[in-house]
Amino acid sequence: MDAPKILNMNLWNELENAIADNRTECRQYLALTSDSSWLDLMTEYATFLSFVYQKQYKGYLVVSDQVRNRLIQFFPNVSLPGISDLPCHFEPVEVVKDISMTNDTFDRVTAKSRRAANLVLENQPGKFSVILVHRKVMRYEFQFHATYDQVVKRSLHIVDRNRPMISKDRPRVFVGVQIKRLDVNSNEEWLSSKEYYFKAMEMFRARYGRNCVFILSSDDLLWAHNCFSELSDVVFTDQIAKEHVPAKIFDFMVLTQCNHTIVSHGSLGIWGAFLGDGDVIAPDSVYFGTPSLIRTIMASGFFSNWQTIIDPSFISNPNKILVQHFENLLPNSFV
Repeated sequence: MDAPKILNMNLWNELENAIADNRTECRQYLALTSDSSWLDLMTEYATFLSFVYQKQYKGYLVVSDQVRNRLIQFFPNVSLPGISDLPCHFEPVEVVKDISMTNDTFDRVTAKSRRAANLVLENQPGKFSVILVHRKVMRYEFQFHATYDQVVKRSLHIVDRNRPMISKDRPRVFVGVQIKRLDVNSNEEWLSSKEYYFKAMEMFRARYGRNCVFILSSDDLLWAHNCFSELSDVVFTDQIAKEHVPAKIFDFMVLTQCNHTIVSHGSLGIWGAFLGDGDVIAPDSVYFGTPSLIRTIMASGFFSNWQTIIDPSFISNPNKILVQHFENLLPNSFV
């Protein structure tokens, strides 16, 4: 994939000017730092990068060396420079918690010190509604290293070779399935049921024929094996050779490389479907928080290939229906 057109030219012009002026101190830089997990870090970085393209905030946006190094180990195309890449000394004067605070903070500290100061943005909250419009940029930024990519392609080829073709006149279709079970408010009531996944799988079989193979990943493989191991067209990611690729990274990459995707409320599945291609089936309001991401995607109008279905067990549970009703009355504070 070719690099998207770089809109953040002000940063690069500033870096060139700093080099030309032999400047010793950086002026009005905003550096993202984070101690989040790699997947949350992706969302924070993507949000931060999206604000670069919106051009509505003062300062030149960079990332801490720790953030850049953590991302670069998986994504070589990460474009924002790290602090050590700067030709000047970065000395922050204040920490902000959200980029929306930066303009006022820059104005206040500059007026106080009578010079352009630098800020640190700590753990920027992820805002998927901002990220959505920059999908082409994100697909470039979050391309995995070629060696990882080759491992996943080889693994899918082996799966294809070892699975019989039911319909000789139709191609093989891989459907990635992400099942999120853990860390959901410790409340099993809000998890997508096995009936949801059965329904979504059957929809893909009806749409693309019996040559579908479902590549299933989960943070609760015991539950997943108990529910789906008897299905002849299901392969679990723990049954696939990953070579040197970390298991969670492998699961994520499989989602991006399958032809189509079935997701639950987990951000790993939503990110995988967002960066991938093909049709996506997602749950409709089965969990209080995360489905707001799905609703944001559906409401954007950019993704006609996304479809939501109501969990069959959700329909049969009047308590969930009641909570959904009140949830829909609340402001969407998760996006």
